[in-house]
Amino acid sequence: MDKVYVCSNENKNKLKKILESEPTAPMSFARQGYDLKDGRYYGVDGWILYISGDDKFMAWAEDQIGDIAKQLPNDEAEKIINAIKKEKDSASEGFGKLFG
Repeated sequence: MDKVYVCSNENKNKLKKILESEPTAPMSFARQGYDLKDGRYYGVDGWILYISGDDKFMAWAEDQIGDIAKQLPNDEAEKIINAIKKEKDSASEGFGKLFG
């Protein structure tokens, strides 16, 4: 399951603190992985948080960030998810050309 959240510029540091806390815990954003990106590149005011995981992780994540980041509606989220995946694929291809 993939989800996209938006966080205001004012709350970015609070969000980063949550994302970076307890990186070795069994349930953590660092262990699961996430992307935090400037929303301007996706037509959104604020910061974009993209996370992917199973239902258990997503419920835990919502509990952690629900007060400072709001989930985007599915139609908006899908566009951003596709853009981020495309960026990752392009980056992977670039590394492949360098080291391939």
